[in-house]
Amino acid sequence: MLYGFVATGHKGGGDNGLGTLLPIIPGMPLPPATPAQLPAQFGPENVTDYELGWKANAFDGHLHTQLGAFYNDYTGFQVAFFVPTLAAGIDVNAPGHTIIDGVEAQAQAQFGGLSFDLGGSYLHSSLGGITAIDSRNPAAGPVNLAGRQQTYAPPWTVQVGVQYAFDVPGGATVTPRLDYGYVAAQWATLFEVAPEDYLAPRNLFNAQIVYQRPDNWRVTLYATNLFDERYVAAQVLDNLGEPGPPRQFGVRVYKSF
Repeated sequence: MLYGFVATGHKGGGDNGLGTLLPIIPGMPLPPATPAQLPAQFGPENVTDYELGWKANAFDGHLHTQLGAFYNDYTGFQVAFFVPTLAAGIDVNAPGHTIIDGVEAQAQAQFGGLSFDLGGSYLHSSLGGITAIDSRNPAAGPVNLAGRQQTYAPPWTVQVGVQYAFDVPGGATVTPRLDYGYVAAQWATLFEVAPEDYLAPRNLFNAQIVYQRPDNWRVTLYATNLFDERYVAAQVLDNLGEPGPPRQFGVRVYKSF
């Protein structure tokens, strides 16, 4: 099945509570500042989304695939900046066009007791023509952020999972499963200051074993971040790294009626 569509979206503007009644000036530098230097309002955001896709089945329905491409064209893209001197955030609009586009692909397959799924995506983004002052380093002055990629938007992601269901006495099944996920490097802020804003790529493995009884009892033993990879998952307050969860083990017991 081939498909395509065009959609539009709208997000309203609003007020910056600590701003003054100043008009919105496209590309105006941002703090450090007193409230009198902040835009009191931010305008609406509009987007036009173009998508094309293909869905297919193969091997008598044992394999399902999906492939899609998208192109999002934003005007008035709303960007949030944190202002430490005010202990608050403000929103502003990026002048011009902000583009977010990419390709996504997935597949799911089952051949007897063996099943697997995989997916991957490529994401590209380009911020409109906005300038701002990094509140962590005001002496550097206004920074041109035009063309910067979106925050927390890795260009590549990959997910792969495989499992096999074994029949055991009593009509039950035991299904071990292994999952792998890759997330490419990304930036925590639009200023892209290394090493503070840089989030390194990560490779994570999860594993589980499921014991399923025919009387609707299910017991799952699981482990996440199986190899205990240490990584920074996010940035807090523009300067504090938030670690990703360490290796964890657990058990789930489920009964349906």
